[in-house]
This record gives sequence, structure tokens and C-alpha cells, in this order.
Amino acid sequence: MHRKMQLGLSHARMAYQVHSLSNRTISVTDPDWRVNIYDGEKSRKGKTICKYKNREDAEEELARLSELLNLTIRNEKLALG
Repeated sequence: MHRKMQLGLSHARMAYQVHSLSNRTISVTDPDWRVNIYDGEKSRKGKTICKYKNREDAEEELARLSELLNLTIRNEKLALG
């Protein structure tokens, strides 16, 4: 860990499509919120360290990890960018 590392929150929207033998298509979406760790301010791709189904739980964990690891929370617009 170095002092330039940051934590951030991102929203992932995974979608799957299944085609049946009877020519029917079923689409399934599985959205989740991810807490990521970034190498620095200019790093665009972070490593996911945990996933949550709702935003509130993800934000609580983000705040807890930020305090525990003494890392800053990245601006959300940069993280989603």
C-alpha cells in the first residue's frame, strides 16, 4: 500500500441472454455495487475488493475501509468515468 492509493465505488450492470431450443430469448440483468482500490489519482481501472447488491451497504463498507486503511475516497465521477 502506498499513500497515493484511493478507494472508490462503481456500479456494474451485468446482463446475460439465453436462447432456448424453442427460439425464445431470456434476458437477465444482475446489477451490483463494487468497492475498488486504485493505484493513484490518474488510474482509471481499479481492482474490485468487494461487491454488494445495494448502494447503501457498499457506501458503508467504503467509509469503513477508508478509515481503516487511511485512504482517501475517490471522486465518484472519476471512478465511473
